[in-house]
Amino acid sequence: MKIDGKISGAVHRYVNLEVGPSYTNTQEEVIELQFRSAVDSNSTNCIVISKEVAKLLAKALSND
Repeated sequence: MKIDGKISGAVHRYVNLEVGPSYTNTQEEVIELQFRSAVDSNSTNCIVISKEVAKLLAKALSND
């Protein structure tokens, strides 16, 4: 969400990730991302994406 042209929302400065097989399709590798605002935060947001989506994300992040 943007307010006055600036990005707003929670800033997650700590990320943990784990790679493994998909629960629904064991032939597909997925990546679980756990986002926290700080290492000692009790609140964690988890997102699971496919390895192919992770590659697209990495490509987008590397394009300056």
